[in-house]
Amino acid sequence: MSEGVGSRVAIVGGGPVGALNTSFFALRGYNVDLYEARDDIRLAKHVRGRSINLALSHRGRQALASVGLEEKVIRHGIPMHARMIHSLSGKRKSIPYGKKGQYLLSVDRTLLNKELLTAVEELPRVKLHFNHKLQDSDMLNRTLILSRGRKKVKLRSMKVNTQDKVERGVQVSEQRQNWHVHQLRP
Repeated sequence: MSEGVGSRVAIVGGGPVGALNTSFFALRGYNVDLYEARDDIRLAKHVRGRSINLALSHRGRQALASVGLEEKVIRHGIPMHARMIHSLSGKRKSIPYGKKGQYLLSVDRTLLNKELLTAVEELPRVKLHFNHKLQDSDMLNRTLILSRGRKKVKLRSMKVNTQDKVERGVQVSEQRQNWHVHQLRP
């Protein structure tokens, strides 16, 4: 039997990390609610936010493989075998990312995020909530306050997992040490 059967988890942040963690929790039997402040990027004509490609390492590829998305994502990637260092004198030096034949894969952040969101939406026990911005948290009492437009949404008694830059926008002070945050490995 799965470890999370019957348990509910709230994940705040629907970027690549939040969407991937949603997959991990759902595949372990948790009921997962993913809250994202932005619109659904799969429906947007223009996606706000970061546009820089991600450098996907072997570890990132393993994480994608564990949720069945590695092949779908890497076919759009561009291999990067080395970084270029420019000295003040104008000389350039190439430094490999690894041994001969090893490389990082440059992947489009938006494409990766769209693929992850589509995959998690197809999983049972997952609900996606867009346009829900985290306003406040009380991790001691496992409470989140989100806003959807002018409406406030209060969530209680859930396990909470914050992703990416989301936690920086919340006043947490001494509560941080009491957060119930899961770290899952693929």
